[in-house]
Amino acid sequence: MAYRLHCVGASGNSFKVALFLNCAGLDWKPVGVDFAGGQTRGPAWRAATSGMGEIPVLECDGRRMSQSGAILIAAGEAGLRSCSIPSGHRAPIQSKIDCARALWKRHCCQSGSTGNAKT
Repeated sequence: MAYRLHCVGASGNSFKVALFLNCAGLDWKPVGVDFAGGQTRGPAWRAATSGMGEIPVLECDGRRMSQSGAILIAAGEAGLRSCSIPSGHRAPIQSKIDCARALWKRHCCQSGSTGNAKT
């Protein structure tokens, strides 16, 4: 099964993940997201795709991971072969979630955004 990358063409973070997928020769398809139109702010999209309303989101076999930095770290560790996004039921994913939160908080602090992250 192919990876699906929920992304925006103008996003550098989406580009980083797409570049990795291409360079690794993995089967993937882009899923366009109307970020400017507010798609990621809708409760249905957040429930189905990314609870934090972020892009990019890498999806495979019903498992999803957000935050380009966390995705690339996981990709480097696992090699991302044949849909190897970690399952939420295994301990290693917690470190990826913690990493995603840390990267998100770092971004908010650097950009001056106050955000509303719950830790």
